[in-house]
Amino acid sequence: MATYLTFVIMQKRDLYTLIGFVLFILGFVALTLALVGIRISFLAWMDEINPVFGFVMKLVMILTGLIMVVLAQGNEYEPDDKWGGGDQRHSGNSPS
Repeated sequence: MATYLTFVIMQKRDLYTLIGFVLFILGFVALTLALVGIRISFLAWMDEINPVFGFVMKLVMILTGLIMVVLAQGNEYEPDDKWGGGDQRHSGNSPS
């Protein structure tokens, strides 16, 4: 059971990493191409609303992608029992 759960968690981490990477690359390429006047066709609607809105949305895509990759690749939290998270009760210096 634990192996299955670990496998499912790893798949989610990989999926989040892939989505974050795609967002980052699309945002970066769209922003770079916009500097020379080229628009990616399926992202052109952002520039048609307002050029500033399109610029901000591309920056949001880049930042969201970076944040997703960093969070997906970060270490998993493992609680440490030595700071009182366990069932052992200690009262001062007297042994239990």
